Amino acid sequence: MLFLNYKPVIVIGMHRSGTSLFTRILNDSGVFMGYDMGVNAEAKFFQQINISLLKKNKAKWNDPKYINNSTKIKMNYSDFAREYLGVFKSLYLGNNHIDFLKTYRKYYKLLVDYEWGWKDPRNTYTLDYWLNIFQEAKVINIVRNGVDVAISLFNRNEKNKNNQLYVKDFDNIINCFKLWEKYVVQSENYLEKKDLNIITIKFEDLLENKTKTLERTKNFLGKSFSNDIDYIDGSRTKRFNNNYQKYKELIKYAKTSLVLEKYGYAEIL
Repeated sequence: MLFLNYKPVIVIGMHRSGTSLFTRILNDSGVFMGYDMGVNAEAKFFQQINISLLKKNKAKWNDPKYINNSTKIKMNYSDFAREYLGVFKSLYLGNNHIDFLKTYRKYYKLLVDYEWGWKDPRNTYTLDYWLNIFQEAKVINIVRNGVDVAISLFNRNEKNKNNQLYVKDFDNIINCFKLWEKYVVQSENYLEKKDLNIITIKFEDLLENKTKTLERTKNFLGKSFSNDIDYIDGSRTKRFNNNYQKYKELIKYAKTSLVLEKYGYAEIL
């Protein structure tokens, strides 16, 4: 398959965990993260495939299931060029993929050495599918304090009560926290794979010690980062701290979470 030698950067991690911020940093530092991206910096081409993969397994982002590489979704090369790369946006490509590949094969080969990737929290559950295609991918796993994630997800859901993004289960903030636990536990399964290039970045480390965290990432990816990254706000690590007492039931539940304790977040409560 044409994609096998590509080495994309795949960003995984729970929703509301800082994956969008990290994707912006990657994009601003020369890692192409997609031409057609949504409001959360998710490349729509890969996002739609992830949605289809989950749907085939009767799952969705808020009720996820692990997707292995036996689930089949056809990769459309012309859509990849138009929607992800964006370089052929105004060019009619037709439906003959054989002619398309012959004509543009040289261009695709550029991606072997070009730094590119995509972010989608759903990658956390579909990663093995993608690793079957991109066997030399590098994976960045973003983790954030589960209490802060739950509060952020709960607040966003409150704002979405009158639109299709509303999730009734999230009226209970503890369900938001439980979803965080599920995503983090799933991401940990990949950390046990000896042949997988993966690094875990804590959102709080990025905000509080930008230089050290980006240095770790630079060493992992083998690239330098832009010096113009001045939009990282360290105060965001304490964004919800003063409101913890407002969510007493959540805090009570979170204190029993072994996942929260494992990442050192329990001591903050």
